[in-house]
Amino acid sequence: MRLIGFTSAIEAINYLEAHEVDLIISDMRMPEMSGDKFLARASAIAPHTVRILLTGYSDFDATISAINEVASIATWRNPGTIPS
Repeated sequence: MRLIGFTSAIEAINYLEAHEVDLIISDMRMPEMSGDKFLARASAIAPHTVRILLTGYSDFDATISAINEVASIATWRNPGTIPS
């Protein structure tokens, strides 16, 4: 297993265009683009990759909308409890 992290959504998108990945974890709030927009782009590049969206903000309606748009399989509210 290999873990690769990015502080730039654009760099992550560029990496996805050149490499296969099994899992993408993104925060909802990022400086260059929101997590839902990032995961939508990532989904278009790598549609079979598992996507997880993290959020620490209370705008849960926007998060649910993002889940529906990019078909992430899990979302954790932070701080909070991990679902069982």
